[in-house]
Amino acid sequence: MPFVSTDATLIAKRREGVVARRLGPSCVLVNLTTNDIFELNETGGRIWELLEQNASVQDITERLVDEFDVDYDDCLQETAELLNQLQAQGLAEFSR
Repeated sequence: MPFVSTDATLIAKRREGVVARRLGPSCVLVNLTTNDIFELNETGGRIWELLEQNASVQDITERLVDEFDVDYDDCLQETAELLNQLQAQGLAEFSR
């Protein structure tokens, strides 16, 4: 199911077969099926951690706003963009 940026109620979660490792402030993801590597910055790594909780996009955004003191709408847009990239790479998926 493709992510619709206006639907913050979708549940985002990690896909099976992906391993992650923190390397300083960044986080490296490896898709074990394709052997593709994807590197995340500190904020992206935090989003990856939050995906473990099978949280809604809205819940993830609200946590980031609290933790990083950023504007909600900007954070929602950037979170949606990253989640779209993770989905395109086969690293995350969405459900209702």
